[in-house]
Amino acid sequence: MKTQPEWSTAVEHLCSADAKLAALIAEVGPCTIKNLLAMEDGPLRGAGLSQNKLLALRDLAAKCVDGTVPDKRALARMEDEEIITRISQVRGIGRWTVEMMLLFRLGRPNVLPVDDYGVRKGMQRLYKLRELPKKGAMRRRARKWEPWCSVASWYMWRCAELPGVKPGKAKTPAKAKAAGLKKKTAVIKKKVAAKRAAK
Repeated sequence: MKTQPEWSTAVEHLCSADAKLAALIAEVGPCTIKNLLAMEDGPLRGAGLSQNKLLALRDLAAKCVDGTVPDKRALARMEDEEIITRISQVRGIGRWTVEMMLLFRLGRPNVLPVDDYGVRKGMQRLYKLRELPKKGAMRRRARKWEPWCSVASWYMWRCAELPGVKPGKAKTPAKAKAAGLKKKTAVIKKKVAAKRAAK
């Protein structure tokens, strides 16, 4: 299992690789929550942060300090929905963002991101649905996947990327009946033509 590199190693690499980033790191100092909250807007805006992103970053830092955003140890003891409720209180972070964290950072096995277009598209293609499925329909269909909805979601993403798979078109009873009659008529015509050819 790959371990996280030391922060000092990361900073050393960034400083040697990018002179402008090195100057910013020297001006800002260590990247800590305390420093971020104390920092003026100028250096952060100069690094390319928009006003909205700056406000979101400061809100995230503040909510880490006040305990709204749990630390790693607390996260390990919490249920998925509780984590979503807590972290989505941060400005700019919604349910989908937290679900991606649950999937790819915390490795939670039973996450179904019903707002994700790729998962919706994959389900539509797999089950040949005429339209993208609604959230409620997705949850009902996914009940049989539990407790492994995260794995199923991965396969939905892959399904959405597969070539040649097209959503099905739902037929009304009248259209289905007409299609069946058309098929039977074609079979009868072939048989009649074969008999005529044999005479």
